[in-house]
Amino acid sequence: IFFKAGILARLEDIRDEKLSAIMTGFQTRIRSYLAQTDVKRRHEQRAGLLIVQRNVRSWMQLRTWEWFKLYGKVKPMLRAGKEQEEMDALTVKIKELEDNLTKEEGTRKELESQLAKLVVEKNELFQRLQNEESGKSDYEARLTKLQAQKSDMDKQLNELNERLADQEDRNADLSRAKKKAEQEIDNLKKNVSDMELSLRKAETEKQNREHNIRSLQDEMGAQDETVAKLNKEKKHQEEVRSKFVDGEERGNGFSDPAAMTYLITQ
Repeated sequence: IFFKAGILARLEDIRDEKLSAIMTGFQTRIRSYLAQTDVKRRHEQRAGLLIVQRNVRSWMQLRTWEWFKLYGKVKPMLRAGKEQEEMDALTVKIKELEDNLTKEEGTRKELESQLAKLVVEKNELFQRLQNEESGKSDYEARLTKLQAQKSDMDKQLNELNERLADQEDRNADLSRAKKKAEQEIDNLKKNVSDMELSLRKAETEKQNREHNIRSLQDEMGAQDETVAKLNKEKKHQEEVRSKFVDGEERGNGFSDPAAMTYLITQ
């Protein structure tokens, strides 16, 4: 195919302008995405620092308060529900991280696809450079430009891979924290079950002791009645003996058995 003078060069310039615009837009989107991610991370770090500062100030104010010390001793007994809430929060966080990881992987695949296209285009240009000696210098310049763009894309891809690895590490840390929280909840449930069993045993022992106390009280009441009867009988015998001794001292009327019988019955 034959073109007029300058037409082929004009077409090449138009092609270079379009390719440059596409790559510039692509780089702009990548930089925007990375900047937004960095801003979000900084906001999260700032919020975390504010929370830590607030907690430290609160602890400095409360560490000498007696009620707060008591709360610190009672708090481990009340952590069963709190551990469940923390586990739910960790589950939500893990889901968010998994979603972010999926997005990062999609972005990485898109970059890899575009990088592959650039490599193919670079190879095509290189082949054309070998076939067309007249435009060798222009093609070399374009090849250098594409290589620089490829290097930039490789750098961005490496950065995304590093971010992806960091995201995976955070996901693993959250998974370990979730497992630890689940183990602590199981231990708390076991402790609560053991305490309930101990309470039931103590209640049974209390009922047995109360039954024994009532039995002893009944026996003591029966013994008191027996002692009262014996005291009454003893008193009666002492009165009879007193009357008998008194009669002997008088010496009259008590030598007769009938009289003695009358005295005893009295």
